[in-house]
Amino acid sequence: MSLPLTAQDPGFVTYQVQVTPQQDAFYQNNRLDTFSQVEGPPRILVVAPPEGEVIPGGEIRPDETSLLLASLTSAGFDVKMIAPNLLPADLPTLAQYNSVVLVDVPARQLDRNQMETLQSYVRDLGGGLVAVGGPTSYGVGGYYGTPLEDALPVDMQIKDEKRRPSLTIVFIIDHSGSMSETSGGVTKLELAKEAAARSVELLFPNDHVGVIAFDDTASWVVPITDLQNPADIVNAIGTIQIGGGTDIYAGLLAMSKILPDDPSKAKHVILLTDGGADITGIPELVKKLYEENGITLSTVGVGNDAAPFLKDIAAIGGGRYHFTNNASTIATIFTEETTLATRAYIVEESFFPTLVNSSPILANITEVPQLHGYVASSAKDLAQVILESEKGDPILATWQYGLGKSVAFTSDATGRWARDWARSEIFPTFWVQAVRYTINDSLNSALQMSIDTQGENASITLDARDRAGGFLNGYQVEASIVAPNGEAQTVIFTQTAPGRYESAFTPTEQGIYLIHFSGTADSEVNPPLCRDDRVGIILLTRISAHRIGPGPAPASIGIGQRASCFSPPSRRFQARPESHPRHTANRPVAAVDCRIAPSRGYRHP
Repeated sequence: MSLPLTAQDPGFVTYQVQVTPQQDAFYQNNRLDTFSQVEGPPRILVVAPPEGEVIPGGEIRPDETSLLLASLTSAGFDVKMIAPNLLPADLPTLAQYNSVVLVDVPARQLDRNQMETLQSYVRDLGGGLVAVGGPTSYGVGGYYGTPLEDALPVDMQIKDEKRRPSLTIVFIIDHSGSMSETSGGVTKLELAKEAAARSVELLFPNDHVGVIAFDDTASWVVPITDLQNPADIVNAIGTIQIGGGTDIYAGLLAMSKILPDDPSKAKHVILLTDGGADITGIPELVKKLYEENGITLSTVGVGNDAAPFLKDIAAIGGGRYHFTNNASTIATIFTEETTLATRAYIVEESFFPTLVNSSPILANITEVPQLHGYVASSAKDLAQVILESEKGDPILATWQYGLGKSVAFTSDATGRWARDWARSEIFPTFWVQAVRYTINDSLNSALQMSIDTQGENASITLDARDRAGGFLNGYQVEASIVAPNGEAQTVIFTQTAPGRYESAFTPTEQGIYLIHFSGTADSEVNPPLCRDDRVGIILLTRISAHRIGPGPAPASIGIGQRASCFSPPSRRFQARPESHPRHTANRPVAAVDCRIAPSRGYRHP
């Protein structure tokens, strides 16, 4: 029996056939699931916080995406925009997209699972990632120590200690009884201690840190000290235990007796609490510390029972107010605050970016306008810096992360820092080419995969031919297999016949397995499977079914339209000639719905 179907939107399509017999002694074999791929232009997922939201510090978030979306759409991309909380946390859904673009996304708006999925999408499936900067991104967006930092070509710390003033930071942490409530199986107090410990890692050896714990009284857990022995500080933070009531004033008063005499040029306090308290004396104390001693105060309210005056005293203390109902975001909030407290990471000055290395991202771009700000960071050792600031900070950097590519642009795509770019004809060209750089290109080969089950094992057969039908022999082929739980394993293939490569793996649980193939030639005589010697195709199948068909080749991308007829002053640079072919990794992915034998404890559907 056959049933004709009409393809709708591009992407993964799931089909399910259900048979309902009148009499059935074995219902487990009544359903069959399979998958297919609807071809179309490259699909781009743009992730951005909503315009108009209030960001810490009281600023209203401006429109950060309209120009970028217009540029990508006019180039022929299939673009979808979502809020950070809607970023898919499962690989099969995320694998429908060729590249993900993060636009000034603070880490606190993503949970750990979402970030780990995005990391695996790039590293294990060869997906693309572009991070666009802004005042809530990179280091000041809490990326430090997260999977986002791992996937990007830049570190969130600046390495030059002379770039910023000496800093003393004091954490005032509520350890009252209500902090024993759990979030994701971990108490709020444990999450707060972890957050303080991670923030210590961001500080330089000559900085100073102190920690006060308060319930109905307050005490110094870590008296103000330098960072020569950070492990001792972290261990002391770990000793904080659940206590009794909540007296915020006691914590602030203990700090006020010591911190004003500290010699550091920058002095900052982070107060965290999940409960209410008497406000008496607090505004006056905070105002005095700020006006007379330059001590700034930021507050973090956890849960709806947090003191309602936290926002007001943060404003009085020249700091920022954070509210969260998700205690797992405390760590990213603390790292945001610690980074901002150094007063060195947001650089707002006008400059012409300097060309460091040539890149396909800058193809046909010979001059660029000024930028007026960026978030400071440091390039990773294996990253390629393409543009940098006058201070030597990376503005545009790329690298190969596992099987995929990621791009970091540390300025923004709006009128805040990139206003001259937004009015320039290079704007759509630059962003289209930046996104296209991360997308896997089409193949020079035709591949066919089949999977057979043998007991609890699954054997994979890959048949490879060139476009003329000839066998592709003498390649080293391997596959990265991502299980439903996100764990990845690599298997090596052996050539067993002309154009045929075979391997096997053991599925450990029921669900969809994503398989990414790569192949390199044994010798220079063999033609590459594609331009960077990687096999690339989308293969979608059920483990007991045949190959459904190939996936889409990226469409031809145009340059896009000018953002404005006004062209601001630009600085011309001469791009160096490329000494190697353009790097165009392909993303070969197979989605496999694995059904495990009953002896594993699972039932066949």
